[in-house]
Amino acid sequence: MTRADRRPRRRLDAETRRAAILAAARDAFAAGTYQEVSLSAIGAAAGASEALVLRYFGSKAALYVACVAAAVDLLLERQRAADEALPPDTGPYSRIAASIRVYLDFIAAFPRGWAGPLRTPSGSPAEAEELRVQLRRHYVELLRSLLGPVPDLALHGYLGFLDAACLAWVEAGLPEADREHLVAMAVAALAGAVNPPLARPVADCDAGGVHAFDVLGDPVRRRILELLADGERPAGEVSAIVQAEFGISQPGVSQPLRVLRENGFAPVRADGARRLYAVDPAPLREIDAWLDRYRRFWSQPLDALATELARGRRPSSP
Repeated sequence: MTRADRRPRRRLDAETRRAAILAAARDAFAAGTYQEVSLSAIGAAAGASEALVLRYFGSKAALYVACVAAAVDLLLERQRAADEALPPDTGPYSRIAASIRVYLDFIAAFPRGWAGPLRTPSGSPAEAEELRVQLRRHYVELLRSLLGPVPDLALHGYLGFLDAACLAWVEAGLPEADREHLVAMAVAALAGAVNPPLARPVADCDAGGVHAFDVLGDPVRRRILELLADGERPAGEVSAIVQAEFGISQPGVSQPLRVLRENGFAPVRADGARRLYAVDPAPLREIDAWLDRYRRFWSQPLDALATELARGRRPSSP
């Protein structure tokens, strides 16, 4: 193939030349979609001809797949480093939150290239899509290692939610103010998928309002109620504890507090500049009433056990 331009090219050894082409391709695919990027532009950025790019990688598709593989390796390495930097006793959801933050940093560095396959799933080579499928499987196994035996449906649902939320974040212009809220939503979505609230009939959902079981179906809201069970606590104290345990931001705690407050579980009163939260037991009676029909399943065996224990305490006859 005859060169289209006659600019002088530096002579590089094969490994250096390949790395230069790969770096130029990575930058090009990060800035545009697969369809928008041309081999000639990549070659020009790398100081090479299109023919030389093809000599090293064979095709545009093969070069793109190499870039995707390198990006996957880079993302996983950064997430591993972030996880290893956490204290050994860090909880699983805090570790997942740290991983999400690394993912957001990665997306912010390559927004168009990252979003392209989600906007047009059929627009990139099949080999690249297979790499993304493998990455998702890796994340499923990683999440299961942190959370225990969780159904695939819950983990794949969470990963789908995360990518959809991140795509909306990209399309909104990557607002920094939404970053921690996105992390909190993703962690809450995962926790809700792993420990879903008791199911309600569809008609009840259509009727509106929030059922008591739905309020308690969220692990962050349950933890807040546990903290308030021993008495009033300032909002700042509750927020600090929950942020540390779940790895979420202050806005990520404010939303569960608001749900508890608006549904009567945790009334608040002002004490000077402080806002003190407490537990109102009234909504919990709804749950207790619902459980009453099942109480016989454990109360009768416990009554029998108490009887046997009482017999054992009786003094034996002389």
